Amino acid sequence: MLEVGDNLMIAGLAFQVFTLIVFALLSLDFFLKVWKNKNELNPSTNQLRSSLGFKLFLAALFTSYLTILVRCVYRVIEMAGGWGNSIMQNETIFLVLDSLYVIQAPLRLM
Repeated sequence: MLEVGDNLMIAGLAFQVFTLIVFALLSLDFFLKVWKNKNELNPSTNQLRSSLGFKLFLAALFTSYLTILVRCVYRVIEMAGGWGNSIMQNETIFLVLDSLYVIQAPLRLM
């Protein structure tokens, strides 16, 4: 029964990684289409798109996405090795990755 639970956890994490990658591909497609058609964008949004605040928002969004993706990939690798593997027992990596996740949590609530 424990093995079923382990496999279910790995499947859930793998699905999360899959959906994050699909999100990244769709976002990249959207970005490229906007970039190629810059001249056709609504001129009233030029000031917003060129503002520092918007650029910082995009940087924060990318950073959040990347840290969550890295943590999820790490968790898949960690769980695939079983409960007693050396990756799972590496406290430093665990604390760093969980700290990144905890830092991002308040940002997702905004």
